[in-house]
Amino acid sequence: MTHWNEIHTAARVAKLGTVSAAADQLGIHRATVIRHIEQLEKHYGAKLFIRAKAGYTPTDLGRELQRVAELADSRFSELERIVKSQADHLQGELVIATLDLLIPDLLPVIDCYVQDFPDMKVHVVAGETLSRLEYGEADIAFRAGPKPDHPDEVVTPFLTKSLGLFASADYVQRHGKPKDRQAYADHTFIGSTEARHSQSAFLRWMARQVPADRIQLRFNDFEAAERAILGGLGIGFIPHTAAARHGNMIEIRPPMKAWQVRSWRVTHVDVHRSAKIHAFLETLKRVYPKPSGI
Repeated sequence: MTHWNEIHTAARVAKLGTVSAAADQLGIHRATVIRHIEQLEKHYGAKLFIRAKAGYTPTDLGRELQRVAELADSRFSELERIVKSQADHLQGELVIATLDLLIPDLLPVIDCYVQDFPDMKVHVVAGETLSRLEYGEADIAFRAGPKPDHPDEVVTPFLTKSLGLFASADYVQRHGKPKDRQAYADHTFIGSTEARHSQSAFLRWMARQVPADRIQLRFNDFEAAERAILGGLGIGFIPHTAAARHGNMIEIRPPMKAWQVRSWRVTHVDVHRSAKIHAFLETLKRVYPKPSGI
């Protein structure tokens, strides 16, 4: 609304009767109150108040301005109540775009979210294809690699996952453990269908170090590849946390710093403060108070 700050100030003067009282209640300087009134009178080309030592008495126009301003205030208050009600009773769909690598970490967040807001439906889109937030393809995205730098995106660090090259104890018992790069030619590796094109450093490493014919199993789904590695079908990359949970995994070689996957939480600036996204981000903070390496 044009000149709303000035109108709000003038309406307070009309209600309280003095510049000083209005300034105290609004928390601004008396000079600011006077300037607002003068700007409005110049804009409307008419007086809003009759000045006197006892105070400011509103003219007919001043009283009308006060009435309209108070009506607008009540409408804004109604809007605030509607927004709060929507936040407390969310319904609809939240679309999350993420790398499948991060799905196990997001599941506890999603679980809390749908418990808090049972009328919300969550749609998870997993894969390396970047959903375009500016076209509404997703409400929130989790991306890996360098920090996204799109000017219309709000970007916050999420988790840094540490990956290692592992094989199950069962696989090592049957095929042995490769001692060096040359020995990779005698083993079965599990990789990605997009290994040579991926932004992930660990998959690029495998594409360079392991003979292509020895990557005998390829998946476009990280979770499926992880299950195959845990099941003893071959050697491949899994998070250290997954290896620790499984209990019988053997690390094939020392991890490299480049194999750490840094991830980011991304929202579009136009919808960042919408009720459903705000609620999800608050849930995320509750589950992961301080994003860190896992």
